[in-house]
Amino acid sequence: MLDELFSSNGGGWLVNMKKWESLPQNLKDVLTKAATETEIDGCREWNGIVAKVKKDISAAGVKIVKFSHEESVKFYRNYRDKMGASDLKLNPKVAELQKFTLNPNFYRLK
Repeated sequence: MLDELFSSNGGGWLVNMKKWESLPQNLKDVLTKAATETEIDGCREWNGIVAKVKKDISAAGVKIVKFSHEESVKFYRNYRDKMGASDLKLNPKVAELQKFTLNPNFYRLK
């Protein structure tokens, strides 16, 4: 099994901007907190599932391998470049997200 991080398993909440702006601050705060907690809880759960699968398949004889740091960065860049090109065709606003995920200072590229 190739054990490489290349994507994320984040959730998303979509809210109509006019509706969001019409909400009182206390409700915005509740929704923001709920979205944050959902991300944290979801990440914890996902990491637990992945750890169990890796333990189980390793015990069954599957070899788990990782790229060198340099190859890992290349793999990640290639994935993001291809995904980004496809996503840009669907929505030009994806370019804003790419400022973070393709930024040389992004943690995955260091």
